[in-house]
Amino acid sequence: MNNIFNQIFRSFALLIAVVIPCSALELSEPDNGSNFTIFLGEELTIKLPGNPTTGYQWEVLTNGLTMLKQKGEPVFVADSDRIGAGGQITFLFVPCGIGSTRLKLAYHRPWEKETPPIQVFEIGVTVKQNKNNVNSGSDPEHGLVS
Repeated sequence: MNNIFNQIFRSFALLIAVVIPCSALELSEPDNGSNFTIFLGEELTIKLPGNPTTGYQWEVLTNGLTMLKQKGEPVFVADSDRIGAGGQITFLFVPCGIGSTRLKLAYHRPWEKETPPIQVFEIGVTVKQNKNNVNSGSDPEHGLVS
């Protein structure tokens, strides 16, 4: 009986290791304008403040399709259960190629074509094959480039 539980546990642990990436880089508003290095197999998460009830939404304007792929739709989590509450909008990207690109998101009302966005979030992203090639920087794991 104990052997069966050990086999189940090992199978479950292997499944988690395959489904969940090795690590992730999570960014937010203070990271705007910075440059980062991530590695194939990692995920890039960007959490930005927003409130869909105002008509404003974050939209990916450029994302270097050869290096980053958006995974799923953005997810909104309200800061409270009040009607019309603001919260955090989370984007998830996975690297799909090696190289450097710019990732730019704009917070705007999509139907207001002639109105500039009220906020822009833009970062530089370098995707590398493995962690042996990290640039020196203030974030040794992800090669934050100042």
